[in-house]
Amino acid sequence: MESATLLIVILIVSILVAFAFMALAIYIRIKRAIEAGLIDAKDDTFLKRFKKTMTASFAAKEGEGIYEGSRYRFRRELGGKNNPPAFFVMVDSFSEGDFEIKKENAFDRFFKRVGITAEVQTGDPTFDNDFFIHTDTPEFAAAFFRDGRKAEAVRYINKAGFNLIKYDGKTMQAAWKPYRLPEPPDDAQIKETAGYLVTLASYLPAVRHTKMYGIPAWKLKRIFVFAPVVAAYLLGMLFLVFGMVEYKPLDMWKFFFDSLNYSVPAFAAFAVFSVVMLKGRSGSHKELLVAVLLLLFAIPFAGIGSGIFFNGYLDESDPVRHAALVTHKYISSTKNGKNYHAVVESWRADSETEKIRVSFSEYRRITPQQTKIAVTSKAGRFGFEWIKEYNVEEF
Repeated sequence: MESATLLIVILIVSILVAFAFMALAIYIRIKRAIEAGLIDAKDDTFLKRFKKTMTASFAAKEGEGIYEGSRYRFRRELGGKNNPPAFFVMVDSFSEGDFEIKKENAFDRFFKRVGITAEVQTGDPTFDNDFFIHTDTPEFAAAFFRDGRKAEAVRYINKAGFNLIKYDGKTMQAAWKPYRLPEPPDDAQIKETAGYLVTLASYLPAVRHTKMYGIPAWKLKRIFVFAPVVAAYLLGMLFLVFGMVEYKPLDMWKFFFDSLNYSVPAFAAFAVFSVVMLKGRSGSHKELLVAVLLLLFAIPFAGIGSGIFFNGYLDESDPVRHAALVTHKYISSTKNGKNYHAVVESWRADSETEKIRVSFSEYRRITPQQTKIAVTSKAGRFGFEWIKEYNVEEF
């Protein structure tokens, strides 16, 4: 009887789990259909969405063709949560150049005006005002767009709905992203777009790029900026973690504000260095923005982390022992568990109490107003006192 009951319970649980997976699959399918534009997100009933989703085709359109002897490919991607649906048309073409063309926005225009960004100019004022050319090979892009047919091809591709044209040295690609129409472009539109891509992919200039030590100059300058920033961030984190465990100052906030005396000038100096090294290219404004954001974290981490570490590591002062009476104790909770603390009377003239983190067993032994903690502290290399060790005991 008990075995039969167990089997029934297992069967019911299995059915419920199966239904849960089915419901999850339907939900994911409906969400994908909405993101891909196959159903209207405004359909307010579940049954409407369910019916349309079950009849919608999720087969991404993909294929290839020939245009005047040149082979082209096309592909539709339905996208996902963080990747919108898109449609691509591509033509293979090989060179050492690269570029990316899109409509110019206010962000691009501002940094061009202040002299941070230097974009390749085609000589066509209308085109230069409408489109922004990002490239890591400006010599190639400048020679490429001397041919007026290239700019005309870009205009026609953009008018067709493709908002990004990208060339990586291997493939000339037109991207329509996000693509939210229920059906892919028809064959005639795809072939016409491929024809303009063939124009772009033909007669590519052969140019030499400026190199230093065998590395493109722009890439070497980028390394000079980002390598120290990443190193400062990693070393700062390492020093901070180790320093907080071994040499944590008693006045953390005071230490933090004191560290700003050298962190802020360091940030300003390296920001200027970054501008000097990165400016003058089409992607300078984006790279500079990334560098500044990294600096906002890297410099403070490096400043306070190295300060805490070396304040204790280089401290050659004599240790001093104090008998500190526990005034009260408390427990704090974090996602990793509970932390136990004892608050003791301070031995310093400018402070009333000090907080000491103790173990669970020590916490149980402490009786406020009776227990004393023997604290050994050192003055600190930079004048910020820290606790070397402590013992919970009765005096």
